[in-house]
Amino acid sequence: MLPLVSIVIPNWNGKKYLKDCITSLRNQTHNNLEIIVVDNASEDGSIEYLQTNFPDTKVIKHSSNLGFGAANNTGISAAQGEYTMMLNNDTRLEPECIEELVKSIEKDERHHWKINIEIEFSY
Repeated sequence: MLPLVSIVIPNWNGKKYLKDCITSLRNQTHNNLEIIVVDNASEDGSIEYLQTNFPDTKVIKHSSNLGFGAANNTGISAAQGEYTMMLNNDTRLEPECIEELVKSIEKDERHHWKINIEIEFSY
């Protein structure tokens, strides 16, 4: 069985990015994912958009904008996965991205505790 990977996405008024980001996660070849969006009191309809279009996404609502770090920490605390990945809301992943990251982690015991990745953005 594939390990569960939790994806934590901080969001503040990023509704315009959520479709592409979450769709790229749904298109992953590694499909045992828990998607967690931590919303920092958005006023652009982000929460309603997620509830309507991505009802299987776990949404955690902050009552005020606590910032990027706090949003990540909230999501990490809620994550149930064997692995947790933090992802900006304006990121789109290639379909094999999470599969390859999991393979890399599981191939070498030295990497089970930490992995650093850089993602090149192309818009």
